[in-house]
Amino acid sequence: MTPATIRRKSQLVEAIRSAVAEPEPGSPDWRARLHALVDELDELEPPFTGYDVSRFNGPSSRTTCIDQVRESFPRAGSPPLARR
Repeated sequence: MTPATIRRKSQLVEAIRSAVAEPEPGSPDWRARLHALVDELDELEPPFTGYDVSRFNGPSSRTTCIDQVRESFPRAGSPPLARR
């Protein structure tokens, strides 16, 4: 990752956490903005390993800001994602 992508990742994580802290799940605009942020983060963030979770002493930002957000707030018209 470059310094620019690290900075963008931080901005995306902050924006996703802010959106989820004040959810508007009934708003199509809110969902669209949230999923645009999550999709962009998904493109930047490489997959993590089990070691990464233990090294950082908790779930990764991929888990909390991508996987869990997609599970909690599925795209309109999409069935909820199955738990792994």
